Amino acid sequence: INKQKRYANKSDEEFHVGVVAVSFIVEKDGVLDSVKVVQPLTEYYNNETMRIIKAMPKWKAATQNGKPVRTQFTLPIKF
Repeated sequence: INKQKRYANKSDEEFHVGVVAVSFIVEKDGVLDSVKVVQPLTEYYNNETMRIIKAMPKWKAATQNGKPVRTQFTLPIKF
């Protein structure tokens, strides 16, 4: 995630700007679904967070009794 982050400007990159939290469902096949910002920061950083999440590869699904299950996850991304 850190390698993918793009800052609005140099000063934001040097100083802690804030956190955007996103919530999503990890499907049984590892695909992310229902992605939404649950802790917004600014329009730029909210959009940047969505870009990063949508570019991620499939996740490994959670398991219950040895079988993959859908799981809701909230991920904070610090800028």
